Amino acid sequence: MTREELKNELREVKEMLAAVLEGIKPKCREVLTFDYLDEWLTTCKKPFVCEKTYKDLCRNVNAQIKPYLPNKRLADITADDLQKCLNATAQARTRENVHTVLLNAFGRAYRLHYIQQNPCDGLIYRRHKRCGRLPLSAAQQREFRAKIESCRPVFRNLFLFYLLTGTRKSEPLLMTWADVKRQENILLLRGTKTETSAARPLPIYGELSGLLDKMEQERREAVPLFPVSITAIQKEVVKLKKRLSFPFSLHMLRHTFITNCVQAGVNIKAVQRWAGHKALETTEKVYTHISREFEQNEAQKIRG
Repeated sequence: MTREELKNELREVKEMLAAVLEGIKPKCREVLTFDYLDEWLTTCKKPFVCEKTYKDLCRNVNAQIKPYLPNKRLADITADDLQKCLNATAQARTRENVHTVLLNAFGRAYRLHYIQQNPCDGLIYRRHKRCGRLPLSAAQQREFRAKIESCRPVFRNLFLFYLLTGTRKSEPLLMTWADVKRQENILLLRGTKTETSAARPLPIYGELSGLLDKMEQERREAVPLFPVSITAIQKEVVKLKKRLSFPFSLHMLRHTFITNCVQAGVNIKAVQRWAGHKALETTEKVYTHISREFEQNEAQKIRG
């Protein structure tokens, strides 16, 4: 057999194999992109996340993705289409949320062979740099406590509650007085990350006990601990920021609580449980900060 004949035979074999592979290759699903995104929200997110998270995801898809993404066949969406959609989002935090949605939705489509290539592989993206995540210093905590005294009682109590428990912003709004277990001396903190987030117990210690006593005295018929909305809280935070001499966000109170616990010598595993962190690493690396005052006090222990 001549070299030319061998080449021809190899070419025929390749063509036959290509035809066989084409026959067994999963075909792309014939679905429009918007329909697929709606399906992804309903099937992959709604059953597994809390109502607030699901609403946030729907808002991102409907307000930040659909207006900037062509509603063509899912298989025809390109990396350029997704890049233009991502670039159209001005705010860095929102852009991060949009990026996460695109990765999850199109990653699933690729794994299920709805599309032959994942257009997210070509995305150029710079992570949002989070600001305002440091805990309050001792001086800032004193100023914070003084300034919240001018807030309405429900918000004064709520802001102090954030500082004393380290809860996430929405968690106190899910709590009722039934979650205050005086006989067991625990407070059940209800998670908001997912629908199945378990309630986690926090011991009712001195100052927290005093706050709950005060709230009980001021309580009327409201079953929730804090009968306010997220919108009302956000408006009150805006007012509070104007009275404070330092940059402030509610999430800083969570960092402050965790840091205060660690600096007081509380076991890190207990802090992890109270904070509702799945991984101990999150508590140790992300939320634990050491103040200069604490370092100075620790240095006094060195004998020399």
